[in-house]
Amino acid sequence: PAVSKAMAQMRKQLRGQLRRARALYAEGMAHVEAGSVLKASSALSMAASFDPRNEQYRQAAEDALRAARKVQAKNFVALAESAESFANVREALSNYQKAVEYGAEDARPYFRLGVLLRRVEDDHRAALDHFRTAVSRAPNSVEYRLALGELYADLGLKVNAQGQFKRVL
Repeated sequence: PAVSKAMAQMRKQLRGQLRRARALYAEGMAHVEAGSVLKASSALSMAASFDPRNEQYRQAAEDALRAARKVQAKNFVALAESAESFANVREALSNYQKAVEYGAEDARPYFRLGVLLRRVEDDHRAALDHFRTAVSRAPNSVEYRLALGELYADLGLKVNAQGQFKRVL
């Protein structure tokens, strides 16, 4: 009898979790429809955790998370640009770093992060990685290629620097 009672209790909890997952999924999809990706991501992630075997919930949660990360990256870029306009380079550096961590799609945050790392932190290797990323995302940008070429020259990588300067020309 004790085992039967425990099994009944577990089934009741499972049904409750599945109901909660359905409700969270519906709520998340409503947020998606309304364009509120951050709220949608939260609700859909919870739905997927309440019903981990439901592939539809898991896929919707992953899609919403990607969209939310894009929004967050754009928000961090806006904060960084604002901080830069007020000459608050430490805050700008921090926000560009967060934008890059969230996978900013635009090349500019990578470039600006590289510039600030080089100027403020004197971290040429990290700046080099970000300049390379900026150039890979915007290969026709003269500004990005010049910065990369100058950094290569400063690091003594003359062949790489020449290659960037030739591409600029």
